[in-house]
Amino acid sequence: MTSRIQTAINERPLFVVAGTIGLVFATIAYHDYRHYCSLGPHGLPPTFWGWYTQLKMTRIARKDVTDPTTKEHFLPQDAARALKWRPGNKAPQIPNFVAPQRQTSDIDSEEMKQAMYARLDSLVASHSSALHTQKSVLEGPVPAVGIKGFASLSGAERPGVYRSTQGEIIHIHPPDGSTHLIMSLADQKRGGGGAIG
Repeated sequence: MTSRIQTAINERPLFVVAGTIGLVFATIAYHDYRHYCSLGPHGLPPTFWGWYTQLKMTRIARKDVTDPTTKEHFLPQDAARALKWRPGNKAPQIPNFVAPQRQTSDIDSEEMKQAMYARLDSLVASHSSALHTQKSVLEGPVPAVGIKGFASLSGAERPGVYRSTQGEIIHIHPPDGSTHLIMSLADQKRGGGGAIG
């Protein structure tokens, strides 16, 4: 006597195969969604729609962010202004999401995060004619540093590299203490940071 499952497989093999494939993909998607939500607050909501939005963004995101650029204006004008090479740098572990871009290794302590926020405040205070503290337009309600008066600048006066960030230069991620900032590619090659998609 054949079982009901064997009968179903024999009568509708394509339906069973499609169902099995669907179940496998649903399981993978569920685990990916749970990993996405575990990264903490960021610019996209930690919901199905936030996960789905970042999933759609992967179709247009750069896959290799280590290749050189043709935008020479991103490079420092002289060697004295460039960052020095940082020996011993190792890349942190970063999940394969377009957003959020978070580290899952090298998590900063609360003391280090507070020191980083204090350093940003000091930076803004020492350059108050050019910089201000704001809430991040990229990450949601986290502290950021931006170009003072950027919104009031005419289109021609706004540096092109800052247009997509609306003048934001630096923000710190509260969950892990990692930082996003705009820096030249030459400084990135010297170990000052890494490019993102």
